[in-house]
Amino acid sequence: MSSDILRGRRDESHFIRESIEDVNPIRHGQHPGLEAPWEEVLEIMPVTRAPLRAEQWRLIFTALGGVSSEAKNYLREISSDPRFHGVSNGQILLEYTTAVLTRELCELEITWHRQGKIPFAIPGFGHELVGVAIERHLRQSDAVYPYYRQEANDLMRGGTVKELLLLTAQKKADPHSGGRILAGHPASGWKNELPVISNVGAHTLTSVGIAQGLKLRRTQGKLAEAWKRFNAPDAISVCHVGDASMAEGEVGEALQEAVKDGGCPFVLVVHNNGSGISTDVREGSVAGDPIALARGLAQYGLKIIEVDSLNVQAVYDACQEAVEYARKRGKPALVHVYGMYKRFHSSSDDPARYLSSSALAKKQVADPLPRLRAYLLENEIADAALLDRIKTLAHGKVLHSGKVVLATADPNPDDLYHHLHAPQFLYGEVGMKQFHPQAADSSDLLRSSRQQSVEYLRLIRTDTQPLNMRQHLTVVLAEEMKRDDRIILFGEDVADFSTETWNNFTDYLEQRLDDRAPEFTKNEIAAVLQASLLVAEGKGNEIEAKTFSLLVDLLGGKGGVFKTTQFLQLLFSRGRVWNSRLAEASIVGTAIGYALGGFVPIVEIQFDSYWSPAYQQIVDQLATMRWRSNGQFGAGLVIRIQGMNRLGGVGGIGHGNVILGRLAAIPGIRVVTPADASETGPLLRESIRLAQEHDEPVIFLEPIMELNTSFGHYQGKDARIPLGEAQVRQEGKDFVVLTYGNNIPLVEKAQEEWGKMGISATIINLRTLGVATDWATIVPWIEKLGKVMILETERKTGSAGADLSAGIAEHFFPLLDAPVKRLSARDLPTAAGKLNEEYELPQIKDIIRAGKELAEF
Repeated sequence: MSSDILRGRRDESHFIRESIEDVNPIRHGQHPGLEAPWEEVLEIMPVTRAPLRAEQWRLIFTALGGVSSEAKNYLREISSDPRFHGVSNGQILLEYTTAVLTRELCELEITWHRQGKIPFAIPGFGHELVGVAIERHLRQSDAVYPYYRQEANDLMRGGTVKELLLLTAQKKADPHSGGRILAGHPASGWKNELPVISNVGAHTLTSVGIAQGLKLRRTQGKLAEAWKRFNAPDAISVCHVGDASMAEGEVGEALQEAVKDGGCPFVLVVHNNGSGISTDVREGSVAGDPIALARGLAQYGLKIIEVDSLNVQAVYDACQEAVEYARKRGKPALVHVYGMYKRFHSSSDDPARYLSSSALAKKQVADPLPRLRAYLLENEIADAALLDRIKTLAHGKVLHSGKVVLATADPNPDDLYHHLHAPQFLYGEVGMKQFHPQAADSSDLLRSSRQQSVEYLRLIRTDTQPLNMRQHLTVVLAEEMKRDDRIILFGEDVADFSTETWNNFTDYLEQRLDDRAPEFTKNEIAAVLQASLLVAEGKGNEIEAKTFSLLVDLLGGKGGVFKTTQFLQLLFSRGRVWNSRLAEASIVGTAIGYALGGFVPIVEIQFDSYWSPAYQQIVDQLATMRWRSNGQFGAGLVIRIQGMNRLGGVGGIGHGNVILGRLAAIPGIRVVTPADASETGPLLRESIRLAQEHDEPVIFLEPIMELNTSFGHYQGKDARIPLGEAQVRQEGKDFVVLTYGNNIPLVEKAQEEWGKMGISATIINLRTLGVATDWATIVPWIEKLGKVMILETERKTGSAGADLSAGIAEHFFPLLDAPVKRLSARDLPTAAGKLNEEYELPQIKDIIRAGKELAEF
């Protein structure tokens, strides 16, 4: 390009001032109130249609001397060189400008840290080229999980320097998190930029879950209009990780998820700068190859593309190939960019302390920014004068934005309560103080969902046969899945049939008919064959009840270890009910992705002890999704877990291990456990509703020993019990018992024995614990009776009962006439065997004795 374009420009200082004015990003491809000359700018964007990226265009046109016809023609020009794939000069110059802005921003962040103005920075030195190269081919409808070094990606998706600096400086106006997250952790709803988390690699499972959801959505065209995010029919999911992240087990799980069932539209970009923090890549991977384990998945559809970070054209080509492979073929690709420049890991890292001067010099040579500049010069896309001017303007823009940001307000700590849950369920405003004047202001209560819920009446239905708890679960799941096509169900053994049986359903049906034909009439066989056609089409729920009964009698079906999901696959097909791999982190991680993509996942983990592999996904990813994105993202899903420790001696380590206390202590998640069959359906239905309507995550704990032994009448399709609302099961005069789940039948039996002694207790079924504890119901009974017993099946140390007891002692001690009586499991590992279980857990005799002591105190 000739420097003649720059002739006749106005005073340079005017252009610099113009270039550093704040420009609001144009969001979602809309351009309200766009003033000239920006309408004309849109004409020169053959590749980049949305977002506008006004900040970069302002710098470019300022560097060119204004929006002249000559400048526009130059920017529209497309090279005949096939290497450029029809990309205009303007697009390439925009990418270079983005890279330069990124570098200047990173330099300012480091300066701020050295000056003590910010506590931490994790700048994207060396990642500029990969960021702009991958974003060239992405769309705003694509889901992107960035890496810590995300500046170039964010700017390419329409972000601004000021917004990124607000994030770095943790200011109140930070649009990513409201100033509550460390630098390098962006989140943007309108940019479909998902909130990355510090636990390296944890986000890959969620990213794959989004991709799996995108694949499933393509088969459900009738639902296409319902998706609020990633709403293009060929949208893909892209995830960025570092080389050290590849050693994380959950990244390996994610890649296995990505290739199963023919693959999904997923791209993993691995930034290999040769080290994780200060750990050499040879220490953190197999033979110095961070993608060694991923290579074995190539035969199953994972496309692996490796590229030298210093080869600018190769990086562009690799990113294009990966994106097109995922978008057009719906399969996963991995881009391994090796030899990347790493100035240092973060502001607290100093490579000079552990690397030789020659090693440091080698890293400096690997800087991609000079290579990108040389690329533009060699291909005559721009001359040195224009590129120098862009750099000068970018420097001024960043400095000005920095001054503005440092002068803005810091966050209000009171706002930290915001976005733990949906706006309908606020923290902070309602506390124990409203229930008793001596309660502390700092004790917070999560409002229950009672105001949003259908009123629940404990009806005694005499016209229907009572169902056990297991049947209530199945009925509610079936009804809600029929009501909402977005509900999907997967987990451990939840399906009726294996994939092989389902894929050969006709053969399986014929074999079953051959084996059992004498048991059916000709008309029944004809009806079953006709019904099987509806099953194959995913319309099993349209089969007449009598025929469906014949069908399930003939076909069988597993439906989970505890049969709670039996026949649901026949009703709704394998497209909505399927078995996951036996990998709990994968179950929860991908479910989060499905939820972000618009589905309502209901997933199952068989035993409460099995939850530990999913700990990171539940605690760090799911529970904080809304909070760390400042309300921009929410993941509505229900995790069903069976257990609760009273297992008849078949528990032991690995099966029995009550986790209620640990789960209830997690901000941002609700934990619910039903006490009997009659409340199981309404509680589960309300849990599903909160996931559907408010993007709320709920963990639903099901007591195994009650599944087949507890019976209750069906309450109807609209019966729901508000979450956070306790139930007074029985009223008494001597003390109050606070308990939950499968402890309720025991304390009710103990009540019969107390009655013979002239003692009676008020029994409160808590249903929910932690921040959702219903103090409004509990406190009046403490005030009235003055004595409290807490019954639980957790170990005494660190349990939900411990938190409950501490809260009572701290806030309501003046109301007590006796110390709180706690009955908990012994502080031992969970043992198998009936006698061992009876020794470890409170039994009826223990409850009776404790109640007598409390009454007589």
